[in-house]
Amino acid sequence: MILVLLGYLYENGIDKFVGDFEECYRKCVERQKIKYKGHICLDVETRWNSTYLMLDAAFKHKMAFVELEFYDTKYANELGKGIGLASYEDWEYVGSILPFLRIFYEATLRISGNSYVTSNIYMLEVVGIWNGINHLLKSNATSSATYKMAEKTRKKYEKYWGEPNKFNILLLIIVVLDPRYKMGYMNWAINQLFDPEKTNDGWVLKSRLDTSLKLLFDEYRSQNRGAENDTQQTHVEVPNYKHDPYGQNKFLQTIRLTSLNKYELQKYLEEEIGETTLNILHWWKMNSCRFPILSNIAQELLVMPVSTIAYEYAFSMGGRVFDPYRSYLSQQKVEALICTQDWLKDTHSPSLLDYYFEEL
Repeated sequence: MILVLLGYLYENGIDKFVGDFEECYRKCVERQKIKYKGHICLDVETRWNSTYLMLDAAFKHKMAFVELEFYDTKYANELGKGIGLASYEDWEYVGSILPFLRIFYEATLRISGNSYVTSNIYMLEVVGIWNGINHLLKSNATSSATYKMAEKTRKKYEKYWGEPNKFNILLLIIVVLDPRYKMGYMNWAINQLFDPEKTNDGWVLKSRLDTSLKLLFDEYRSQNRGAENDTQQTHVEVPNYKHDPYGQNKFLQTIRLTSLNKYELQKYLEEEIGETTLNILHWWKMNSCRFPILSNIAQELLVMPVSTIAYEYAFSMGGRVFDPYRSYLSQQKVEALICTQDWLKDTHSPSLLDYYFEEL
């Protein structure tokens, strides 16, 4: 109801009663001494996160909307003709689902960042969402709207991450290569996702993770060894047959090199986890000499973005027109601004184009 109410206001209310409504609404906000300085914002159908932002802003102005029903008769009459005014139950429902929507909203913000590494936090968000869903299921009555929504989301969650073979194993390996978590955290997280007392899926995923990590390490080790052999070919030493007729020294060098490479992975996993505030890229840069093979793996895996939002936003014209600082625009005004800018860019006269952009 609240969502429909706000949509109705934007389509029929604010544009129609722009003078009286805004003035009366502002007075209601002042009388209720609402400290939140943001405005109610418009919901965008193609961006589900905007639903949370709209409901969050509206809920913070709850008392202003309640008082507005008594001070603005035109607002009450217009809504009364159609969808009706928001009831106490409507506001209670919004308040109950906001914590649930906030879980996904904050997770989306973290994995869609473009100024830091995101590949190592994807699985952390998957675990965090699962824990959040379980918390809501345990802390709400089975008949509540929040419980029913959480139960539906749990089924949707299990559709994508409910089985061991549905996980991208590289995303798990990246968490292991994060010195703040390593294998200990991943084993704990897998137990959270798959209860070891109910299923052996957790054991299957742990085994798959351990095997894949060792295979990946062996693959990079062979590449590194090939590069070393190419370098050594430029400095070929003729073996002294008289002092080493059976090649024992060469054999011992090969065994020592293999042991050092195996010890690198074991040493990294057995070391204590790092501080929670460390910069993962800086850490691997500073420790590349200690873990040369693992640092090569981390270097190539950490650059993978787990979301295309940052790239889509870079080419989004609407994102530059409709942002948190200009969220009060109606759909018609947003469309007019985007179309006008598109027409100006298509102008064949360079001098006229530059003039219009300077004026804007």
